[in-house]
Amino acid sequence: VSPYDPIMKALKIFKVVQYPGEFIITFPQCYHSGFNTGYNFNEAVNFTTNFWINFGVRAVSDYKFTRKKCVFDIYLLLKSILKEFLASNHKVTTNLGLYRDAFNVLLNEVNTEMKRISKLSEMGVKIINHSESNNQSGLLDNESFCHICHTTFTFAYCQFEHDTHVSIETGNLCLEHGLKQLRRTTATDRFTVNIKQDMDDVFQLLRQCGEKLDH
Repeated sequence: VSPYDPIMKALKIFKVVQYPGEFIITFPQCYHSGFNTGYNFNEAVNFTTNFWINFGVRAVSDYKFTRKKCVFDIYLLLKSILKEFLASNHKVTTNLGLYRDAFNVLLNEVNTEMKRISKLSEMGVKIINHSESNNQSGLLDNESFCHICHTTFTFAYCQFEHDTHVSIETGNLCLEHGLKQLRRTTATDRFTVNIKQDMDDVFQLLRQCGEKLDH
């Protein structure tokens, strides 16, 4: 959407010229765009403050709704933050709010995904563990996204073996849409759930962080 589009008239718009040596900071949920007025070298740096996590998770939901792909896996980032927390001094109080937010958000996501895996298993879907070969870098490729909503696969994803007699979406699916598609067919033997993460490692990380946060 262009800032000059009629739909933007209800919003307050600021224009600024950035000169050499200056930098501009934008806030969460702030639309921004720009253009060059001449030859130049420019660089964009992404950084966040401690209160960003909830905005980031909300953005994942917004992206899922609009079918926009994320550029990185936020839940792997949260895992890294919590691993940093465990490695820090036991009495550390700096960034405690950040660690607590990361713990709560990751715990909620893990519980949600485990409930979906349990439901899929109850429906007869085969569960396959691929965690030993999982790429932990957080970088995303074309196989890391749900075929329907384009959300990322952090912990697990569904696969459906193509069947010309069944009119449902095929390809890699997030667990949410895997469940929805499975309810449209009785061909449960064509579905598999692929576990990407070592869930024992994830549970241990959450348990240790929970204990440290409580002390």
